[in-house]
Amino acid sequence: MPAPQGGQDPKAPCLQSAPLYRELRGLTLAAQIEKTGVKRVVVSGIETGLKQSSIATLRALADALGVNADDLAE
Repeated sequence: MPAPQGGQDPKAPCLQSAPLYRELRGLTLAAQIEKTGVKRVVVSGIETGLKQSSIATLRALADALGVNADDLAE
């Protein structure tokens, strides 16, 4: 289901902490994408709350950052 026009998807957890975890681990967005195989536009949409993440994608992003999926979803 697409996000409402002009705003965040109210059901999508916003993973705003992901860039911080990337920086702390010395990873770039490109490196995280390469590790996970998740498209850049998907990662960006999830981090800004414009797209919903599947559990599998959330786990893949968390694993690439070496954190628990719950830590990203806070």
